[in-house]
Amino acid sequence: MSNLGGNGDQREFRCVHCNGKILIPPDLPPTTGPCPHCQKEITSPGPELPPELDPIFGKPIAAADAGPPPPPAAPAAPAAGGPPPLPNEAKLAAARKAEEEKAAAEKAAAEKKAEEERLAAEKAAAEKKAEEERLAAEKAAAEKKAEEERLAAEKAAAEKKAEEERLAAEKAAAEKKAEEERLAAEKAAAEKKAEEERLAAEKEAADAKASEEAEQKRRKAEAMAAAEKAEQERIEAAKAA
Repeated sequence: MSNLGGNGDQREFRCVHCNGKILIPPDLPPTTGPCPHCQKEITSPGPELPPELDPIFGKPIAAADAGPPPPPAAPAAPAAGGPPPLPNEAKLAAARKAEEEKAAAEKAAAEKKAEEERLAAEKAAAEKKAEEERLAAEKAAAEKKAEEERLAAEKAAAEKKAEEERLAAEKAAAEKKAEEERLAAEKAAAEKKAEEERLAAEKEAADAKASEEAEQKRRKAEAMAAAEKAEQERIEAAKAA
């Protein structure tokens, strides 16, 4: 059972599972869906008829509360040349039949309306389900795309890092090779210079030794010449004496 809300433009009813309060439009037909509180499936009640109408056929029921119907009136005098009036039982039977036909028509109309409302509710539920599935598919596609973009970004970052590391390694190897070549060149130059200095020192030493030997020979020759001269002078002096 539902009640009108405080502002008159909504109805409220309680969930049969969690007793949560739910507000719906006053003219919403019976609709099946999840409870906004417990998410279990529930069906909302249909619009309530005014109290003066029959809850099944929607016809006025005030006459039912007014007590038994008054006794039938006396039959009217037949009109000149017309058919004779129906007996009271026949009139009552005809009125009863007309009432039954009217009630049957109203019942059929109410059942048709209920069926239309049920179909409308099923259609609304199917459309809601289709919309939820569409949104879920879009969400899944968006998540898949985001995951693919994340993986592509990670791959690109990894490739960029690998390329940077490769270039850095090549640069380090080139710098190391250049340093080794520089050191080798410096070592070769130092060894060449040392060899040249050694050869120059050896030559200088050899030249100094040759010069000393020549000086010694010269002095020896001069000493021998002086001794020979002194001996001649002694011999001449002895002859003169």
